[in-house]
Amino acid sequence: MRSRALLLPDFCSAPAVLAVVLCAELAAALLLLLRPADAQDLWFGFGPISLFLLWVGLGSAALLCALRSALARLPFSAALLLALGVLLAVVALVSGVAIALSSSQSLPMPQRLQIPPPRLDFLLRNLAIATLLGAMGFPYAALARRWYRGAERAAERELLALKLRLPPRLLATTLEDMSALIASAPGQALYALQDLTALVRANEASAQGTVAMGTALEIAHSYLRLRQLRLGEQLHVIWDIPDLPLEARTPAQLLQLLLHLAVEGGIAPRGGGIVTISGAVEAGIVGLSVRAPLAEALDLSPEWALEPLRAQLQGLWPGQCSLEGERSSDEYCVRARWPLELLPAH
Repeated sequence: MRSRALLLPDFCSAPAVLAVVLCAELAAALLLLLRPADAQDLWFGFGPISLFLLWVGLGSAALLCALRSALARLPFSAALLLALGVLLAVVALVSGVAIALSSSQSLPMPQRLQIPPPRLDFLLRNLAIATLLGAMGFPYAALARRWYRGAERAAERELLALKLRLPPRLLATTLEDMSALIASAPGQALYALQDLTALVRANEASAQGTVAMGTALEIAHSYLRLRQLRLGEQLHVIWDIPDLPLEARTPAQLLQLLLHLAVEGGIAPRGGGIVTISGAVEAGIVGLSVRAPLAEALDLSPEWALEPLRAQLQGLWPGQCSLEGERSSDEYCVRARWPLELLPAH
């Protein structure tokens, strides 16, 4: 998942390179102002410090750009340590080159530009400063990761809500059936309109929330009555839920969408069949199953259909629930289990 990765700026882009250059120049000016010297030394010393920081900044940006894909695949902690290691390696390399040039006999440097002995202190001091500056970036990385994780979860919630909405095709077919009933059976059309209104309101109220089992059963009955407008006697439903408490906390669209999968994946393509809804409470666990015939040319429960429901259950009861499908030769059964929680009566 992307939220586990280290989120770094895109050092391959021109704006990021320009930002690195500006930060290096500002850091050089700050370090120069903190050092006691006269005005002439300030102007004379700005060039070497600026050049040193530019090499460090641009070298680190180039390596992080090259390692960007590798960093994205690593866990957050490992990627963070690798990025810090890249910075320290570049600082050590540039410091080593500066020490070598300062002590070179073939390329004598002005006295003011030479690094005074012991030159190992220069290397260690630069590494310490780089470690401190890298550690200052840890909070930024953690905040960026937290922000991205929040945005990712919000996007997942929005996608889940869209997947759990009432199928638009059902609305279209229901309206067609109702328009045909208006002339022949206006009373039945009115009842169908009431069922459709209740179903739309229930779906729009909370696609990811929970309702009482009694409310979920009312939503399911409204859905089945609407489907029977088109299927008629082809759709037979058996209810085997004598022990389900009506106050049990239930995912709002779970039963309705399981019935929709049964009807669209089995009953309608086969031209008829029986849907069996079973439910019971055992040892504090609610068990609910929907069994229906399976169309020969269709998969009743593809992963894209069950995964939103499974994610909804895991979001409500992490590690305490399950949603599994069992396929046999001519039927498919989906079983859901979650902890029993009773909602207060209104």
